Amino acid sequence: MANRVLASAAVTAVLLVIVASLALFLMANSGSAVPNAPIIAQNLLAGTSSTATAQGPAVSDEYVTVRTQDFGVWSYSATRSDMEPLHASVNYKHDTVADLKAYAEANKALLQQVVKLGGIAEVTVNFALPVSEDWFSNWVRVNHFQVDSAQGMGVFHVYGTADEPLTKDELANLTTNAGGVFGAYGSVDASYLAQLWTDPDIFLVDVTPAWVRYDVAQSGIKEPLRGRIQVALPFGWMERMGIHNFTDLSIPTPQTTFEPIILSPAPDEP
Repeated sequence: MANRVLASAAVTAVLLVIVASLALFLMANSGSAVPNAPIIAQNLLAGTSSTATAQGPAVSDEYVTVRTQDFGVWSYSATRSDMEPLHASVNYKHDTVADLKAYAEANKALLQQVVKLGGIAEVTVNFALPVSEDWFSNWVRVNHFQVDSAQGMGVFHVYGTADEPLTKDELANLTTNAGGVFGAYGSVDASYLAQLWTDPDIFLVDVTPAWVRYDVAQSGIKEPLRGRIQVALPFGWMERMGIHNFTDLSIPTPQTTFEPIILSPAPDEP
């Protein structure tokens, strides 16, 4: 009788070992057999479990700063996100007349470095006063300026090329509805930059875009900058502070374009 009990116990023990081994085998292989399989984490102290699903890398729209430089008067930052490629933007102090003049002088000093780089320079040009369509067209051709876009008085943005900076219809519309062209984004051969600065009709030749593109490339960043370097034209701030503070050119007086309405005097009361 005792031998039968011992044999039965031995068989039971063997069966338990086999069942336990099979369970361990199934648990070890279940996660790898099925992609994105739930992972079971057992909390032995609390006697509960939690489930998490393996996921691929998340896509974020948060910007990461790759490079930044601060020169006091102006600064720039190059950023990227999972949604947008590497691009750069320039910021500068613009709260006072002195700020804008200091930024213009900083660009004038930087211009010499950009000229030495040679090639085609990405720049923006801000005129001292809005210019007419004919003047702008002639200026573009004389300076071989490749126009990406031009801005006029008010919220107005138009596009063109170096051979035809803006179509005649666009220029006429720009001048009629917006009061003339006050700035342009584009590119020009670096050998023409010094010539542009001597033009009294120009307040600012902004060469920071050309220099930023060079600086990022020289820093060892392999990814190229996409699109234009973002920088604001200062004309809006100049206008609010008074154009006379930024140029010695005579500012035209607006002309009246309507006839005043003259009313007859009211009859005397009896």
